[in-house]
Amino acid sequence: MKILGVGRAPQFSPNSVDRDAAILTTVKEQLELSGEHEVLLIDERELTAETLAAPFDRIFSMSRSAAALLLEAEAERSGTPVQNSARGRLQLNRRALLTLCREKGIPVPDYATADRPIEEPPFAFPFWMKRDDRTTQQAGDVRFVADSSQWDETMQTVREQGIAHYILEQHIPGDLIKFYSVAGTAFFHHSYPTRNGGFSKFGTENINGRAQGFAFNVQELKQKADQLATAAGITVYGGDAVVQPDGRFFLIDFNDWPSFSVCRKEAARAIAACVEKPAKPTDKR
Repeated sequence: MKILGVGRAPQFSPNSVDRDAAILTTVKEQLELSGEHEVLLIDERELTAETLAAPFDRIFSMSRSAAALLLEAEAERSGTPVQNSARGRLQLNRRALLTLCREKGIPVPDYATADRPIEEPPFAFPFWMKRDDRTTQQAGDVRFVADSSQWDETMQTVREQGIAHYILEQHIPGDLIKFYSVAGTAFFHHSYPTRNGGFSKFGTENINGRAQGFAFNVQELKQKADQLATAAGITVYGGDAVVQPDGRFFLIDFNDWPSFSVCRKEAARAIAACVEKPAKPTDKR
């Protein structure tokens, strides 16, 4: 097959440009092992209608820009399988994901949505402000709000930056874990980012402190995360969850195609298999 891989532009890879490029390259290498596929990698800024006119039998993409997603969605409508679905990614935002979680019974913290600065916080401190009018590109797009002083600073940022949509989400104490998976496959990896010098884009993982290793049902987390991914139209995904001492967990973040830096080779095998034989969606919004 002739396969196109589309890389993420640097502004959508804060502090992770090399990591994001590495997983794309590793998937390419995995696909080429059989000698049966020709794989071309480009940056999403290079993607044009002329590029897609080749045509390609498959596309796998980490793109985030509206221009690239619309081009990939058109290719998808024309019958070219795209991992992850461009149509799914066009609708991927925190509000939509939290709504899906509520609909599917997937545990998430209490939250409120806002479209402008508000005077009083909707619940007790501490909580998080998460920007929802674009993907996270800098540290201030996700803020921990511990007290009234930080609340005032956060609302000032909302005013100054003209943030159009954001989520306020209660903080959940407990073990923070990061998980990585490919929906519809057995692949699922989780780790504790605050152990052994784990990588952090902005250092916010340290708010939860060092993980204690609370026992929880890993298969249940995989099942819930796959359920959300399928409902969102996403196959390759990652996210964060917090595990409490009694084993209950809450999803606090979900994103399309992370860097998989702690499990790159294993993830690339699962992703390549999906590119070769795209998973059929079992749930649609």
